[in-house]
Amino acid sequence: MPNVMIEVAESQTLIDEEVRELFDGVTSALSDALGIEPETIVVRVAQSDCRSWAVGGQPVVGTSNRAAQIGICVAKGSATPKQLKTAMAATSNVLAAVFEGWVHDASTITIQEVDEHLGGSIRELAADSPSIKAVA
Repeated sequence: MPNVMIEVAESQTLIDEEVRELFDGVTSALSDALGIEPETIVVRVAQSDCRSWAVGGQPVVGTSNRAAQIGICVAKGSATPKQLKTAMAATSNVLAAVFEGWVHDASTITIQEVDEHLGGSIRELAADSPSIKAVA
């Protein structure tokens, strides 16, 4: 189950439509690039004040660009290097479309491959542990 964390730094709050476009766009981009069902992709969007981000020791405050750090976790071996590069490019295109091309140079996309045995959904973990209760 791919897990995506998008952290956006900007001086103004993201509007609900932008968050929805990030959810939909990244889910669709990864589904297409990795050949997986959209229902298996988890996307989270968090926002922080741009005063807490710096490049070269200089805050990104005062720029007209938003900065975004996108981390994508996938199961090791679940995608080819070509699929992963395609996923990064597609995710970058979504970000540029939602932010109308205004993305700060501090923005990055990182894909981390993890051993599928070292992660799982709470629902999967709950099946093996009576002390964890998962609800839908």
